[in-house]
Formats: sequence, structure tokens, C-alpha cells
Amino acid sequence: MTGDALEQALALQRAPLLRFSLRDRPLAPGITRVIQLAAASQPLLADTAARLGLTEDGVLEAVRFYLQQVLFEGEPEAYRSLGAAPAASTDEIREHFRWLQRWLHPDRASDDGFAPFAAKLNWAWQQLRNEHKRSAYDVER
Repeated sequence: MTGDALEQALALQRAPLLRFSLRDRPLAPGITRVIQLAAASQPLLADTAARLGLTEDGVLEAVRFYLQQVLFEGEPEAYRSLGAAPAASTDEIREHFRWLQRWLHPDRASDDGFAPFAAKLNWAWQQLRNEHKRSAYDVER
């Protein structure tokens, strides 16, 4: 499957079995935008839904399912859980963490089913939150 992360999210919604192949691939371009959409970022969510001819809830459902399957399923890997490549800057990792927290934080998430994803996100952040921890994690992996 090709395409950017949003195209992959929409395809995954139509064909959930794609999740197995997506988990083994590098993260698609546009992952930052999908992470922002999962956080229900306005006006990005409204504009994207209108452009695609979908409801905001439909877009949220697709991107959140995609991120659950692509970032958080399987063995924990800190970079992947934060939607970042190992070469990502500290600023990019921090930005992804903040957006994902907006979606998954227990004070914001209305669905308790997100708790395991929030735990993986927090674990990943602890591994990569500064250069010292990141270097130690890189050596370990």
C-alpha cells in the first residue's frame, strides 16, 4: 500500500486487514497531520472532513484506528509509538507527544479503551524525552 498516512488511514477503515502489512512498514509521510487530526485539531479536522466529504467523526474514527494499529500495536518501540523516525529531531518527537497526549490523556479521552495506548505513549516519551535518555535507548535497541 502506498500513499500518505491519511490515505492509508482511510483505506484501513475500509479494509481493516491492511493493518498487518501497515505495521511492518515505515511510517508514511504525513503522519504529523494524522496525529493532529486524531487530537481533533480545529480547523484542520473540519477542513479535512469537508475536503473529503466526510463527517468530522468519520475522519476521527479513521485516523484514530490507524494510529492505534500502526503506532501502538505489537511490541513497544519508542520511536514508532511517538510517530517518529529514529532520525527525527527532539522538537518533532516533543510535538508528536503533545498532540498524541491531547487525544489520549485520561482527562480528555472519553473512552477508557485508550488507557493502554496512553501507557505506551508515556513509556515511549520517557525513553526519548531528552538526549541522554534517547542515547541510552538507542544503544539498548
